[in-house]
Amino acid sequence: MVIPPPPLWARRLVQVIWLPLVALITALSVPFFVLGVLLWPIDRRFRFVRVLAMLVVFLWLDAGLVTGCFYIWLRHLRQGDYHERGESWRREHEKLLLDALDGIMEHSQRWVGLRVELEEPVDFGSERAPLLVFARHAGPGDSLVLAWLLAAYAGRLPRVVLKDFLRWDPGIGAVLYRVRSYFVPSRSGAGDDRTKPIREMAETLELMDAMLLFPEGGNWTRGRWQANITRFRESGQEERAAQAESWVHVLPPRSGGVVAAMSARPDADVMIVAHTGLEWLLTPWQIFKAIPLHDHPFLIRAWTFGPDERPSDPEAIEDWIDEQWEVVNEWVGSHREFSPRHRDSSRGQATQ
Repeated sequence: MVIPPPPLWARRLVQVIWLPLVALITALSVPFFVLGVLLWPIDRRFRFVRVLAMLVVFLWLDAGLVTGCFYIWLRHLRQGDYHERGESWRREHEKLLLDALDGIMEHSQRWVGLRVELEEPVDFGSERAPLLVFARHAGPGDSLVLAWLLAAYAGRLPRVVLKDFLRWDPGIGAVLYRVRSYFVPSRSGAGDDRTKPIREMAETLELMDAMLLFPEGGNWTRGRWQANITRFRESGQEERAAQAESWVHVLPPRSGGVVAAMSARPDADVMIVAHTGLEWLLTPWQIFKAIPLHDHPFLIRAWTFGPDERPSDPEAIEDWIDEQWEVVNEWVGSHREFSPRHRDSSRGQATQ
């Protein structure tokens, strides 16, 4: 089901009622916290309490984004359009977003045991150039983890490409729009160039910005992997189908956005990001049963290329990103021990 983005009046309404609504939800959750503690003989890992606590924390962090955006708007009320307001407007929203990312990661570690590990020190590129980041998409929360990594470790502002239905979220939708992220339209007309906004966003990147893009277009699942193979075969792309079938840990990258970003910024460094550890968590029940995640670290490996180490020609970029995805697939396959139940869950899905 395609969820359209909210109209302006709906966004404004949700933002107005969001803070009292979050307060009401928090009050109503108190007896459920008590119930969760009393269920200790049944749920000795306090999964229910942990999930409920994380939900309440997220709601309050999101409400903080709404109030923070409103406060910044009041401070800059006389300065016109969002994109015409000065350096202080941008910096205040950047800090608001980075503080929220820190809060989400801190509480994720505390309540659900999320643990991020780097296989090797990451090269975040030159401080004299923006960074284009193309990452594998698999497992819950990988976009938040990678955005936090770019902000906390590299001091780079993550500019994210995401689905436009996320504008229904009053806090995240507002702050990401104001830091000039791109919301992919859920529907587009015939002949619409969906890569044009990506190219335009790449052109506006400043030196310490990082554009985060997931070329696969969606989280890896066995169903999506098989659907891609079937689609290629039905359209007569046998070579592409064979290639997709050999990449058992990743989905074939959609090169349109990659080409648009890389050709628009030949001066940018490019980072390819692989990760593993949580991709076997495909359903809410699997996520719930795995909590806390102490035994399932989110392991990251990245490869960074300078402007003279990667192509800028569109056709060469398409071949190059396929070569990088081959490396990502091999790396994930060599680290299967970080997803101890991935093989079992994949078998179960394949036989359903």
